[in-house]
Amino acid sequence: MSNNNQEDRLIQGLSGRKLKIPSHWKNPSGNYHIGIKSLKQLMPSSAFERLSKERREKMFDPEHRLALAEAQHRLDEHINKYLSPNDEQKLIREEFQSFVDALKEVEKKYNDPGPFLDCIVWNDGDKWIACIDTSEQGELDQCKCLTNYIDYHEFATFSAIDMVTYSVQIHNEINILEIVVAG
Repeated sequence: MSNNNQEDRLIQGLSGRKLKIPSHWKNPSGNYHIGIKSLKQLMPSSAFERLSKERREKMFDPEHRLALAEAQHRLDEHINKYLSPNDEQKLIREEFQSFVDALKEVEKKYNDPGPFLDCIVWNDGDKWIACIDTSEQGELDQCKCLTNYIDYHEFATFSAIDMVTYSVQIHNEINILEIVVAG
């Protein structure tokens, strides 16, 4: 359980991210139950593969390609500069080559565990409410708050990319947030 810092309206999620509590959230006690969930565990594999591909193309590939090109450039420069290298230059060349090889190996073995989503549950005085940080940035005002599906028939999607819908069931008496995904 975490208490909201009333001044800056921030709590720390289990991911380590600072979660910004929107000013319109009603929480008379100021207490929030926090948790974390791997999106990979919630999604159908086909949707997760789509999401993982998108994340790789946006977050990993551009920076990795730049690092690999830079490392290869350094190696090529060294090879061209020292056509007949001495022992010290050979060691430096091996180091450059090892760095290039390591970057290529990282690219081959890339494995995205997917996002880990902070979950927040609180009582507004009338009912229990849950919010899952689908922004992955702690911007909870961008996320949909849900109550028990059985009572209010509310649902949300994790993102526009995956279009996977979810609902929640809050078991406050045993401190569990159940996230239900169709499919």
